[in-house]
Amino acid sequence: MALPCVENPPRPEGYPNSTSGVVLSQDKGPVDEGDQVVYQCPGVKKFNGKNEWTASCRPSGQYEFDPPLLVWPECQCETDLARTQCPEATFTMTYARGSGISPGLDIVLNLTRFATDEPISSFIITILMDMVLQPLDVRSPNAGLILKDSKTVVLSPHEKSDLEQKVINIGIEYTFDAKEVPAWRHPCIAAMECNVEYKSEIGDKIWIIVGG
Repeated sequence: MALPCVENPPRPEGYPNSTSGVVLSQDKGPVDEGDQVVYQCPGVKKFNGKNEWTASCRPSGQYEFDPPLLVWPECQCETDLARTQCPEATFTMTYARGSGISPGLDIVLNLTRFATDEPISSFIITILMDMVLQPLDVRSPNAGLILKDSKTVVLSPHEKSDLEQKVINIGIEYTFDAKEVPAWRHPCIAAMECNVEYKSEIGDKIWIIVGG
């Protein structure tokens, strides 16, 4: 007969509202010897390139991480997601750290690879976030922004000159209820699609930038 671990699975201080953000597959113990408890970052967030860790119930009655977990993960957005799947798109994150700088993300889209003799008449960006946005005040300082649904925003650049230069800079800002907010509470890009329309009879050109 399998013996249970003597205590509940270890949890970060303040769980589930810790600064770590990890979520346990089994929040209450004990578990049987040989069974595992899985810790995951919410949404598409990661820590040092990983989004999942496991702890096993050992014969000693204690939980053991493999490989050993020296510190609790700090789940956050992976800014290399866009660069990995589309070299033309990059973005950086700004977290609410009490510095007075608005938290959010900055997106840079380089359209030079898609340059044609026909000018771009419109450029629409649809972004799926990895968490519900409604509790936040979401806005863009340099683009029109519409909340399509609880996780999706639609953006269109304000400045026509950006389209003519084939380089677009768009920011998304969040307003939280506190000056300092853990990184895992910030929305991350899960998927992004761009629709380019030219002033010609060619029609629309769909450019998929990031796939979730």
